[in-house]
Amino acid sequence: MAVEKIAEERDELVAEKNEPRFAERNVASDYKSNASAGLSVFARIALFFKQILLEIKKVVYPTRDEVVRYTGVVLVFVLVLMGFITGVDFGIGQAVTAIFG
Repeated sequence: MAVEKIAEERDELVAEKNEPRFAERNVASDYKSNASAGLSVFARIALFFKQILLEIKKVVYPTRDEVVRYTGVVLVFVLVLMGFITGVDFGIGQAVTAIFG
Protein backbone atom coordinates (compact mmCIF):
# COMPACT_ATOMS: atom_id res chain seq x y z
CA MET A 1 0.00 0.00 0.00
CA ALA A 2 2.85 2.39 0.82
CA VAL A 3 4.48 1.57 -2.51
CA GLU A 4 1.29 2.50 -4.35
CA LYS A 5 1.10 5.82 -2.52
CA ILE A 6 4.73 6.61 -3.38
CA ALA A 7 4.09 5.73 -7.03
CA GLU A 8 1.04 8.04 -7.10
CA GLU A 9 3.04 10.91 -5.58
CA ARG A 10 5.84 10.33 -8.09
CA ASP A 11 3.35 10.37 -10.99
CA GLU A 12 1.86 13.64 -9.69
CA LEU A 13 5.31 15.24 -9.43
CA VAL A 14 6.24 14.12 -12.94
CA ALA A 15 2.97 15.53 -14.28
CA GLU A 16 3.60 18.87 -12.53
CA LYS A 17 7.15 19.13 -13.89
CA ASN A 18 5.98 18.40 -17.45
CA GLU A 19 3.46 21.25 -17.43
CA PRO A 20 4.89 24.41 -18.97
CA ARG A 21 5.01 27.24 -16.44
CA PHE A 22 5.53 30.04 -18.88
CA ALA A 23 4.94 30.53 -22.55
CA GLU A 24 8.11 29.66 -24.37
CA ARG A 25 9.55 32.27 -26.68
CA ASN A 26 12.54 32.26 -28.91
CA VAL A 27 14.34 35.21 -27.37
CA ALA A 28 17.34 34.94 -29.69
CA SER A 29 15.20 35.33 -32.79
CA ASP A 30 13.37 38.25 -31.15
CA TYR A 31 16.71 39.95 -30.58
CA LYS A 32 17.95 39.35 -34.11
CA SER A 33 14.75 40.62 -35.69
CA ASN A 34 14.71 43.73 -33.50
CA ALA A 35 18.43 44.41 -33.92
CA SER A 36 18.16 44.13 -37.68
CA ALA A 37 15.18 46.50 -37.61
CA GLY A 38 17.64 49.31 -36.80
CA LEU A 39 16.95 49.91 -33.12
CA SER A 40 18.92 52.58 -31.37
CA VAL A 41 21.58 51.73 -28.82
CA PHE A 42 19.26 52.61 -25.92
CA ALA A 43 16.44 50.50 -27.35
CA ARG A 44 18.81 47.54 -27.66
CA ILE A 45 19.93 48.01 -24.06
CA ALA A 46 16.30 48.10 -22.93
CA LEU A 47 15.64 44.96 -24.98
CA PHE A 48 18.64 43.28 -23.33
CA PHE A 49 17.27 43.92 -19.82
CA LYS A 50 13.79 42.83 -20.90
CA GLN A 51 15.29 39.55 -22.11
CA ILE A 52 17.11 39.13 -18.80
CA LEU A 53 13.83 39.47 -16.91
CA LEU A 54 12.15 36.96 -19.24
CA GLU A 55 14.94 34.45 -18.62
CA ILE A 56 14.82 34.99 -14.84
CA LYS A 57 11.10 34.17 -14.86
CA LYS A 58 11.91 30.78 -16.38
CA VAL A 59 14.10 29.74 -13.44
CA VAL A 60 12.63 26.92 -11.38
CA TYR A 61 14.00 26.77 -7.85
CA PRO A 62 14.22 23.46 -5.95
CA THR A 63 11.89 22.82 -3.04
CA ARG A 64 13.21 22.66 0.51
CA ASP A 65 12.89 18.86 0.52
CA GLU A 66 14.93 18.60 -2.69
CA VAL A 67 17.66 20.85 -1.29
CA VAL A 68 17.86 18.79 1.93
CA ARG A 69 17.91 15.52 -0.02
CA TYR A 70 20.60 16.70 -2.48
CA THR A 71 22.70 18.12 0.34
CA GLY A 72 22.56 14.78 2.13
CA VAL A 73 23.55 12.90 -1.01
CA VAL A 74 26.51 15.23 -1.57
CA LEU A 75 27.68 14.93 2.04
CA VAL A 76 27.48 11.13 1.99
CA PHE A 77 29.35 11.01 -1.33
CA VAL A 78 32.08 13.31 0.02
CA LEU A 79 32.48 11.18 3.15
CA VAL A 80 32.73 7.96 1.12
CA LEU A 81 35.25 9.52 -1.26
CA MET A 82 37.21 10.93 1.68
CA GLY A 83 37.37 7.48 3.27
CA PHE A 84 38.50 5.91 0.00
CA ILE A 85 41.26 8.49 -0.54
CA THR A 86 42.36 8.15 3.10
CA GLY A 87 42.59 4.38 2.70
CA VAL A 88 44.58 4.63 -0.54
CA ASP A 89 46.91 7.22 1.01
CA PHE A 90 47.45 5.03 4.09
CA GLY A 91 48.10 1.96 1.94
CA ILE A 92 50.61 3.78 -0.26
CA GLY A 93 52.30 5.19 2.86
CA GLN A 94 52.61 1.70 4.36
CA ALA A 95 53.97 0.33 1.08
CA VAL A 96 56.58 3.09 0.82
CA THR A 97 57.59 2.55 4.46
CA ALA A 98 57.92 -1.20 3.88
CA ILE A 99 59.98 -0.75 0.72
CA PHE A 100 62.29 2.07 1.81
CA GLY A 101 62.28 1.41 5.52
